[in-house]
Amino acid sequence: MLGVGLWAWTEKDMFQNLSKLSQIPLDPALLLILAGTLIFIIGFTGCIGALRENTFLLLVVGVCSESMQLLCRSILCFVLYQFLCHIIHKCAIVRF
Repeated sequence: MLGVGLWAWTEKDMFQNLSKLSQIPLDPALLLILAGTLIFIIGFTGCIGALRENTFLLLVVGVCSESMQLLCRSILCFVLYQFLCHIIHKCAIVRF
């Protein structure tokens, strides 16, 4: 993800044209760069924790992965809430 985000930024000439930096909060490439960096840090922490048999680093990786999973599930439920309510309401009316 980090590589794709950096590639997207280079394709948009963000590194050469600094006047475009005012539009950074609206840039999806930045989201890819941040997600890739976060995944890299968590993965590297897990590798170092396993290599050194450090239980604290492994605990940090476990907590980070669980919290990311909870966040993804929450976002998915928020996005699909109206769709699921419509499907449930439609099925309930048809069957009962």
